[in-house]
Amino acid sequence: MLYKAEAVVLRYKNMRDADKVAVLFSRELGKIRTAAHGVVKAKSKKRGAVQPFTHSAFLLRKGRELDSISQCEAITFFLNLRNELKRLTSALYVCELTDELTAEKEPNEPLFILLLTTLKWLNSNVVNGVGLDKITAGFEIKALGLCGYMPQLTRCVNCGERAKLPLKFSYKMGGILCTECNNADESALTISERELLTMKELITTAPGKLKDIDVSNESLKRIKRILNLFTVHHLDKKIKSN
Repeated sequence: MLYKAEAVVLRYKNMRDADKVAVLFSRELGKIRTAAHGVVKAKSKKRGAVQPFTHSAFLLRKGRELDSISQCEAITFFLNLRNELKRLTSALYVCELTDELTAEKEPNEPLFILLLTTLKWLNSNVVNGVGLDKITAGFEIKALGLCGYMPQLTRCVNCGERAKLPLKFSYKMGGILCTECNNADESALTISERELLTMKELITTAPGKLKDIDVSNESLKRIKRILNLFTVHHLDKKIKSN
C-alpha cells in the first residue's frame, strides 16, 4: 500500500550496497524509519531529497519491517545548515533531539511544525552567533513540553507552593525548588530569577523572535546546561551532537 507524507529527514545510515535507512519526521505520522533503495547511486533521483535536514514530500510503500521510499521530491534544502559549523551542529542537535524524544508512528504535528520552523530560522542569514544558541535552546524546551516533559517553572516541585527566592533547579525532580526545599536534591543547580524568566520566555516566544530575547551569554550558558542535564536525565541518554 502506498501513502504520502511530508517530512523532515532527521538522519540516515548505511543499510547495504547502495541503500540507506532514512529516519523521517512527518507531519502526518510522526517518526518513520524507511528504506531508501539505490539512493547512494550517482544517478538516483532520490538522493537530494533524503539528505539530513531536507524538507521533502514522500511517496512511501508500507513494508513488513521498514516502509520504503518509492518517490520523493525536495521542498527545501536548507543549504546554509551545511555551510557553517555552528549552524550544522545546531541542526544536528534539534534533529537528534526530535529522534530521541519520539516513538515511531506517533503523530505530533505541533512538533513537526516546530522542527521545520526552527530549521528555517537556523538556516536564515539574519541569525548567527548567540542567536543560534537561543533558537536551539528555545527548540529544546518547547520540544520537551510537546513530548510531555515540560519542566515545572512556577511552583516548587517538592512542596507545590509558589516558588520563593532564592531558587534552585532540580533536573532530577523536574523543576524549580523553593528556598525551603533547596536541600531536597543535592545536585540541584542555582538559578537566578532572571534566568527563570528567560526559560519561560523561551517557551512562549515564537522561533523567529528567540534571537531577540535579552539574556547575557553567561546566563544563556547556564540555561543551556540546565536544559541539557534535564534532557539527558529524562531520556536516560546523552545527545551525541551536543
